[in-house]
Amino acid sequence: MEEVYESIADVLVRRSSPLHCARFFYVLATSSKYDSTKGGTYSYDEALLRRTAWKLMPPTAFLLDPPLPQLSKDRSFFSPNCLFHCVHMFDKMRLCLELVWQHERDTGHHFDWIVRSRPDLLWKSETELPALHLLPSTGIYVSDCTAFQEKDYICKDPVQIVPRRFSKHVFHDVLDKCLHRLEMGGGIWNCDAWLASYCKLHGVPIHELPLRAIIRRLPHTTDNFHDYNEQWTQHITYIKYSLPGRVSLMGHDFTDHESHWM
Repeated sequence: MEEVYESIADVLVRRSSPLHCARFFYVLATSSKYDSTKGGTYSYDEALLRRTAWKLMPPTAFLLDPPLPQLSKDRSFFSPNCLFHCVHMFDKMRLCLELVWQHERDTGHHFDWIVRSRPDLLWKSETELPALHLLPSTGIYVSDCTAFQEKDYICKDPVQIVPRRFSKHVFHDVLDKCLHRLEMGGGIWNCDAWLASYCKLHGVPIHELPLRAIIRRLPHTTDNFHDYNEQWTQHITYIKYSLPGRVSLMGHDFTDHESHWM
């Protein structure tokens, strides 16, 4: 995976800001047992990170293996229509922003831009990313998605380039309410749609850049993408965690509920 983290440093980091000006914050699950099954099956440890990626991009602060998402009791998260497989990702974004806030409080230094990225992206040299100080801070920036039809190319949710003033909206408050399938009106129901819907509702402009990267998973990772039963299982796990002793299930056939997801 050396080419992955070298591409992150060379393309995403150095093109947007001098490396010595950047600070790195990480929230990572080191094993799939701490994550949703959308991420597949994987395992690594802090020692491996320090021998590899963190040598190039040393952490200012980090959190490994965060607990299950700590959400409000908003009833939208307890509906079968909730797009729950995105919750783990958005919760890691929220936790990472809190690391940034703590660093700002500790140092008295406030960042102008916050860039969030998946850690397993192989960046392509044809990416056109100007230095951040040259970008208008009128909205957030995501991939233009023009290469999205190619396998594993990124669209909106893997990377966001965000002026500091929009960061609380995009990285924190996006989890105040779950996006429901019925809200999409027949449109695509995924994490991209959740982010776009939230930004539209709260007046956060989205601009596009020709960001070119592909998802490059660990060699031993299996990508068992979520299905209906896996989504429902995540719901039950979260509800039992949030409301211990107040949830019980009867039966095992989810067929009657499946129409809520399709």
